[in-house]
Amino acid sequence: MSRSSGTATARAFRWLSQGFPDMSREAGKFAVVGTIAYVVDTVLFNVAYYGWDFHTLTAKILSTAVTVTLAYVGNRTWTWRNRPHRGVRREYTRYFGFNTVGLGITLLSVWGYQAAVVRWPQVLDNPLALNLVVNVIGVGAASLFRFYAYRTWVFTEEPGHDSRPH
Repeated sequence: MSRSSGTATARAFRWLSQGFPDMSREAGKFAVVGTIAYVVDTVLFNVAYYGWDFHTLTAKILSTAVTVTLAYVGNRTWTWRNRPHRGVRREYTRYFGFNTVGLGITLLSVWGYQAAVVRWPQVLDNPLALNLVVNVIGVGAASLFRFYAYRTWVFTEEPGHDSRPH
């Protein structure tokens, strides 16, 4: 092993050992906020659809708009509260934009499921398979993307800023 690759490896291990505890704490808070938003989204969608007789798309648009805002507030005030504030309009616009990309990732899983079910209906044409593909794989991939995007481009750190609680 060359000296430069050893140094790069040491730097990578140092970065992981120093950064991972913060990232895991943030990921846990992000998961709690996301779980609360998911429950509110599901309840509000069902109330709007079944209780208020909204069309399915209208009910989903309403529930999504409310829960994206709820999740933004939760992530700004709890998950990344120690990060510098860049202005609500800037942060929320980026937050909503990255949510839209996350929705696209989830919709790709729906598209993939629909393509696969045509080929293997005996295996995939059932509610369990649909929910595993869309709500576990699709939503899971979208959530990983959102966590990275929010952490990197929405709730950014200033260079040299230590956001860890002291």
